[in-house]
Amino acid sequence: MQKFLKRYTVNDIPPTKFQVLNLLYEEGPMTSREMILKLGNPSVYVALQRYEKEGLVKPIYKIKNPRKRGRPPYVWAITERGIDRLMFFRRVLEEGEVLYG
Repeated sequence: MQKFLKRYTVNDIPPTKFQVLNLLYEEGPMTSREMILKLGNPSVYVALQRYEKEGLVKPIYKIKNPRKRGRPPYVWAITERGIDRLMFFRRVLEEGEVLYG
């Protein structure tokens, strides 16, 4: 059976996913609020929950909420799988395209 390779290009890299993974890899664990402020992208909070389901990030602990309203914020960290995905994205950015499959 023949295995087909997919061609990944820069246009195939989801920008928010790359930004979040890169930020967590470069700067370490942080809250979603910190990421939103650094990236200027309010969709980060929803994206984190999706990336957690994909195994790319994980909440490592909750911060006690001094306001006592709403959910306490989590501190997020990149996982090994997230690091692998980030390195793949970086390779695509560096080489322009990568065959994968």
